[in-house]
Amino acid sequence: MGLESNILSKLGRLSIPQQVLAGLLDVSETYLSRGLKCIKPLGGPELLRIDGVLNDLIDISDIIRPFELPRTNVTLLKLLLAKYENNGLSSLRNLDALTELRAQIRVLQHV
Repeated sequence: MGLESNILSKLGRLSIPQQVLAGLLDVSETYLSRGLKCIKPLGGPELLRIDGVLNDLIDISDIIRPFELPRTNVTLLKLLLAKYENNGLSSLRNLDALTELRAQIRVLQHV
């Protein structure tokens, strides 16, 4: 239960209910719940799709901080995900590297 537990951990980190995640993925909550509990295991591509959506939401939450994600509004979350992908912000996945780069640029500007 490797990727499943990682997915559940990310859900907890984001404080997003499984019902909302199911809505984002356009699947039933029962299907998602059974899959994440390995009662009826999900396939690799489906697990990767779920993990990708959660990674995108984590990135978005980092970008909009100090504001919070609308954790229970599926429509707004879908809109944020679409804008994230369409505006090319998804290429900035490594926010730690981006933060470090910004810090280095600030140091260089003051030298």
